[in-house]
Amino acid sequence: MSLSFPLKATKTEVFEPPPNGIHGAICVKVSEPEILEGDFGPRAVIRLTFEIAAKRKDGRRHRLTRVVGASLHPKSSLTQILDRWLGRSPESFEPSLILGRLATLVVHHVPSKDGSVFAKIADIQRFDQAFPLGFKPEENYG
Repeated sequence: MSLSFPLKATKTEVFEPPPNGIHGAICVKVSEPEILEGDFGPRAVIRLTFEIAAKRKDGRRHRLTRVVGASLHPKSSLTQILDRWLGRSPESFEPSLILGRLATLVVHHVPSKDGSVFAKIADIQRFDQAFPLGFKPEENYG
């Protein structure tokens, strides 16, 4: 099988993690549920993607993603996040519930196995004016 278009190798850039700390953020994407293999077998997950004011070297804003189980069980990560973020635990979940909503993210830097550092969303909470967003949100996310 041959490709009908040329592929060219790209240069590998050093990943620049977003700053450590507390950030105002906006939820810019909620993925469709997908199945991931884990230590205890397959599980359905969704990805919550946020944008913060801090910019990368190329001028684009940093984006961070948190993967959570696609479950509203009272002990699930998604339910606990929604409870802190929205102030309530919804009985059902639609992406429109959080898409475009402001939040406060707690970001930690974590060393990876290869010695590099990546940013992890440690917590998602209700938006706090003490940590302003720092940019004007777009109208449409999704």
